[in-house]
Amino acid sequence: MGCGISKVDHLSPGQGGKQAWGSGSSVGGDCPTLYVWPGSAPCRAVIMTCAAAGIDVNLLEVNLPEGHHTTEAFSEINPHKTVPVLNDKGYILWESRAIMMYLVSKYARKKKLYSMNLKERALVDRFIHFDIGILSKAVNDYTTPILSPGSPRAPKADGNLRTALDLLENDLIGVQYATGSHVTIADISMVASLWMLEAVNFDIGKWRLISGWISRMKALPFYEE
Repeated sequence: MGCGISKVDHLSPGQGGKQAWGSGSSVGGDCPTLYVWPGSAPCRAVIMTCAAAGIDVNLLEVNLPEGHHTTEAFSEINPHKTVPVLNDKGYILWESRAIMMYLVSKYARKKKLYSMNLKERALVDRFIHFDIGILSKAVNDYTTPILSPGSPRAPKADGNLRTALDLLENDLIGVQYATGSHVTIADISMVASLWMLEAVNFDIGKWRLISGWISRMKALPFYEE
């Protein structure tokens, strides 16, 4: 498509209302558009997926601290008022992992990131659901009160995080990546979730296999996207 992963500066909610957000068709023409905020782990997961798969996208930054996601114009695109959001020629999709699955399935030339083989895909899906329901929730419950002082602390947040990490540590026994010898969107989704622990200086060194897996992920060329 020839767009690369191109960044577009912040859009003000006053810039043309709904049209400025590009709700009718992809803002960048032939390339899908992603509405993102750089400090968001789910947004980072989608951007890394695009880089890993060689998928060309345009990025539009939605400034969460300034509340741009709560505007009427943006809520017409995503009534849930969350990022990331995908606009693929007028097809609107939100929820990061759904976006990752869709983009790889539609645009990636090589499908190893999200195999077409039913059993291999089911294993990826298993880790994706583990991330949604257990890992990322535990990370968010632990980090939110630290990053946003005044936010209520979830009961047993510390213990729940350690339990989630223990589960992942066990899953990584004998493998290089979550499902085996190569990276999938499950790895990308989970490493993006764990990225937030770095912001609060959580020591993950106790979990030796997770630490090694994170190091391997960080060494991959798409990690810094």
